[in-house]
Amino acid sequence: IVFGILLAFLIDAWWDERGDRAREHAYIVKLIDEFEASHRELETDLRVRGELLRGYTRLLVAGSDAGPALHADSAGLLLFSLLRWRFYTPSHAVYDDLIASGSMNLLRSDSLRLALLTYAQEKERVAGVEQSEQTAMQNVIVPTVVEQGEILSWLPEEQQNRLGFSAPRPSRDARQLVANPAFNNL
Repeated sequence: IVFGILLAFLIDAWWDERGDRAREHAYIVKLIDEFEASHRELETDLRVRGELLRGYTRLLVAGSDAGPALHADSAGLLLFSLLRWRFYTPSHAVYDDLIASGSMNLLRSDSLRLALLTYAQEKERVAGVEQSEQTAMQNVIVPTVVEQGEILSWLPEEQQNRLGFSAPRPSRDARQLVANPAFNNL
């Protein structure tokens, strides 16, 4: 009887361990998919940011007396993009599920658990940085651009129509705004 009970406990423990390994494997596969999707989004985000930064550089060069003229439509689109700045926000539903369900103990790899916990800390740090950047955009950059620039009038006509605006063409050159040292510093 004792042997039968011990055997039943052993079989039950083996079955539980088998289920835990299957759940661990499923979490790891989902985490890989989630991180690969985040990687692709980050690459796209970095490419778009690079294009914007190159555009802002052209805008600032155009604002200098030595710089080539920048078409008003191009300047308007670049300035308008300042108002729609988007931060990279990775998807982390599987990670959140792993934490919320208390399933982190399923992961046998100490280095994977440590990496995931480090990821959580880094995610919080980045969220703080992005919040301060968004605050600066909202409180300083956007008001300056809106106050000193004629954003709507610099947008191409088809984009104005799409947004439902009808603005007059710019009364001043975009170079006036970008030549302004205060705007340049922003």
